[in-house]
Amino acid sequence: MTDWSWPRVVLSMLVLAVLLTLVIAGSTTTEAFGTYNPGWEGSTTIRELGASTGASVEIITETTPYTQAQPGSTVIIAIAPSDQYDDQDLARIRSFVRAGGMLVVAEDVGGGGNRLLSGVGAETRFDNKIVRDLRFHGPTAEMPLATEVSPDPLTRNVETVMLNNGTTLVTENETGSLIPLGSSNATRDASVLISTSSYSVVDSDGDGDLDDERLQSYPVMAVETVGNGRVVAVSDASLFINSMQDEASNQALVSAILTGHERILLDYSHAEEQPPVWMALQWLRQTPEAVALSSLLGLLALELLVRRTRRSVT
Repeated sequence: MTDWSWPRVVLSMLVLAVLLTLVIAGSTTTEAFGTYNPGWEGSTTIRELGASTGASVEIITETTPYTQAQPGSTVIIAIAPSDQYDDQDLARIRSFVRAGGMLVVAEDVGGGGNRLLSGVGAETRFDNKIVRDLRFHGPTAEMPLATEVSPDPLTRNVETVMLNNGTTLVTENETGSLIPLGSSNATRDASVLISTSSYSVVDSDGDGDLDDERLQSYPVMAVETVGNGRVVAVSDASLFINSMQDEASNQALVSAILTGHERILLDYSHAEEQPPVWMALQWLRQTPEAVALSSLLGLLALELLVRRTRRSVT
């Protein structure tokens, strides 16, 4: 029998610790909004809440799954899209929505959300200017409490939501000017679901001086019908991060968005890079040849291990 001396045991434990560290490091991320980031700015909660509804939760890193999803039973959420979708991507997403799918676009200020909204045929846009509430807010005025909530399945059990450096929703009027979504002179109104209080202000000229800005209520979440489907615009991707789930009714809002679907796809195709271990697993799942090869190598390794064990025992 093999002689397991203390030096060999210690060496084996060190090797195991290194391998375990590499696996953990390769299966998590520190990127903001990452669904494999367990930190305060990650969004692992989405996968947990989605699984609790009984739905299948998947992360996608390209737009091909849009063409394979069943529109009537699938919701796809694009959180803080940071890159521009090309024409082929937008065509796939547009077909999914128009066939009856539900697309949720959660914007990080200055991100690529408007390109996505425009590409699928929605009229809602993100203003990309920070909204503040001078009376109803969290630790700072940049964390406004959106207190006006319209009854809808997407706002079930929601009383207020807290934003964190979020923006507002706008649309174009007949002259092409951007105005708050829901204004009476808008070309076509989407259904505004959540708005800030009337003590809110947007720094329109970006000078940081709010003295001359107008106090009013601003829309921060809306749903719009596009073809046979729906597009939901959320003006702050921070509503989905881990640290904001215990604020106001934020978790109730995320749960309401996820509920009622058989399949939930989290679109990170135009977001930050995902953990390498997870990417490798995704590649294996999507490549039958790789699965067959890895299975064969695994069987060969097992056979070698069995033979070596038999010789050691003998």
